[in-house]
Amino acid sequence: MNKLVLPSTDWSIKMKDRKTQDFTVQEASAFFRVTPPTIYALINKGQLKSYLVGRSRRITSESVEQVRKAGQ
Repeated sequence: MNKLVLPSTDWSIKMKDRKTQDFTVQEASAFFRVTPPTIYALINKGQLKSYLVGRSRRITSESVEQVRKAGQ
């Protein structure tokens, strides 16, 4: 089972560590400090862009950054 790494509060450090990889639903929920159903709601509203890798959903790092900037 993968460990969930909590995000740092500094966005630039977080993205540098990630090397611009996309987020899983669990990673995005930890990053925004919300529940996974909230992330799915943002996906359904079109606020977060996502795609499937097999049965696993990935959220683009670009859309995470856009939502983060909009929430400041």
